[in-house]
Amino acid sequence: PHMLPVHRCLAAALLAALLAPLQADVNSSIVSAKKENATEQPASLLRQQPATILHRNQTEQPTNNATHAEFVVSTASLSRSQVKQRQVIFGSIMAAAAALLVVSGVCVLWRKWKRKKDAAAALEAANKDTGKAAGGATKGGGVSYAPLLGEEEEKAGGGEGLGELSAEEALEAAMEDGSKNADPAQIEKFALAKAQRLRELNAEYFRRRKYLLLFLLAIYAGTAAGLTYFHREEASCSRGYFWETHMQFMAVFCITKLIELWLFAEDDTVSWEMDTLELLAKFAPSFLGYMDAYTDANAVFIAYSCDDPLAQSLALYMGIAYVVGVVIVQWVFMLYFALQDPSQACLMKLLHMDLLASCVTLDPDQKQTWNSIALARTVGEDVPQAILQSVYLLKVKENPFMLCSVIMAVMSSLNALREARNRSLAAAGAEEEFANRKRLLTVYSCSQDGTIRCWDTEAGECTKVISCGSPANCVAASGAMLYSSHDDGLIREWSAESGELARTFDHPGGNAVVISNADRLYSWARGRGSPVYKEWSIAEGSCLQTFPAVNAFKAHMFVKGDNFFATSSDDDTVVTQWSLSTGEIVRTYSGHRRTINALFATPKRLITGSQDGTAKE
Repeated sequence: PHMLPVHRCLAAALLAALLAPLQADVNSSIVSAKKENATEQPASLLRQQPATILHRNQTEQPTNNATHAEFVVSTASLSRSQVKQRQVIFGSIMAAAAALLVVSGVCVLWRKWKRKKDAAAALEAANKDTGKAAGGATKGGGVSYAPLLGEEEEKAGGGEGLGELSAEEALEAAMEDGSKNADPAQIEKFALAKAQRLRELNAEYFRRRKYLLLFLLAIYAGTAAGLTYFHREEASCSRGYFWETHMQFMAVFCITKLIELWLFAEDDTVSWEMDTLELLAKFAPSFLGYMDAYTDANAVFIAYSCDDPLAQSLALYMGIAYVVGVVIVQWVFMLYFALQDPSQACLMKLLHMDLLASCVTLDPDQKQTWNSIALARTVGEDVPQAILQSVYLLKVKENPFMLCSVIMAVMSSLNALREARNRSLAAAGAEEEFANRKRLLTVYSCSQDGTIRCWDTEAGECTKVISCGSPANCVAASGAMLYSSHDDGLIREWSAESGELARTFDHPGGNAVVISNADRLYSWARGRGSPVYKEWSIAEGSCLQTFPAVNAFKAHMFVKGDNFFATSSDDDTVVTQWSLSTGEIVRTYSGHRRTINALFATPKRLITGSQDGTAKE
């Protein structure tokens, strides 16, 4: 399913077939012009012409039969009218190919939007059908709050409270309750987790895609450097290479970009969310970067074809800069580091697939590699080549192709720096995926029947039963582990995946309560003497500190940041706040007339519920 569609290959073959007659006509006109020159000029004069203009095959003896002589003609042999005619023909073909690629990109984007819209419509229709089958849902009329009978004074003394949630509290609540809005760090965390899961589920496809990208990179490097080298004798100081040579590179360019669009359209492991302008801003500038290595190689041999000593020196420096900055630094060193990137975004960047790379979540450890690729292009290739080619244009000879190479170097360098600066770890579509994510929630419950049950909230079914061996009072979850409290003085740690007992925490007493966060566990148990609240390190399994606790039938705890809230040790109608970092009491909260039943806190407020029938802020 992930192979290149046949119609893409047919399109490339059709393009080559259309260009073949045109190339044949041009070659025949060159050969005819060559023969005419050969008949008009003596053989001695032909042998005296510069090597870049006309060459006779040295392995053959001179003969009157023109079919036994092989000639290599440079662009200098073309007349001015031929040059203009060929510029119009081949320039139009290349411009049309680039325009068709851009149009193809827009069509791919439209297709993806249409599929997304159709999927949303189908989901909405399915939801409506489900609602009808279930008899429909009735919207609630809201909840009214009123004081208990005989307690109107509580309402009078309650005041207006602290008002709406602050921005900090709202953001925290959004992350905790699964709201669709979150900060970039939360989106980034979600995108990285999803990318890791996709790599695990599609390991074979990622391996095959990696081989495809490496093959395309090898073809790109071989074409950019090899074409210019093997056709170097046709280059001239003022007119460069034949357009037929450029068309061979253009064919490789078009195939690469078509594959990029195909992956963007069909690869389910890439994320995207962009409009037409954003697509064009990512896709079109990559044309310049892809062609830059080819135009720089052209510039080396164009300068070398000149007899001017300065041009020869510039050609030498251009060649050194190209071998060091492009071949060694980018195609060897940067390729080695890009292969360490499990997301393959850096490999796509080396291949100038900027659109596709932006739709892949970048591994945090590879951000430095991404920035290094941009820096290597700017410092190792674009800056020295632009300087040397500008000197050629100013001091040696005007060459339109050399001018294009300078422009491409500057623009591709600016684009590489912009991409490095603006690149975030999350893929382009991560924000929308986070907003529309399907939260897979699991509810854990415990019972006096001595079991912990895991429930699928979507299906409403029990998916797993863990036998505790003792009546369970409370259950908490942290990461992939569950913690249950009992009446036998032990807090038990269970694997949520396997249901196996991992270890125990000692807290003597009965009717125990346990809560947890990412790396800490908090427990309470009713016992004789002086009960305590315990703070445990989940990683080490050791008790970090204790706080005096209430000696009552039940206690309640809540942790928010560095603050630990719990039923006060000397009065179960009061809440005490401790600092976890210092272990000292910060303040107490009193006002309820009966036992505290529930606690909840935000960074700026504490909510308490009591058996007196009130909730206080």
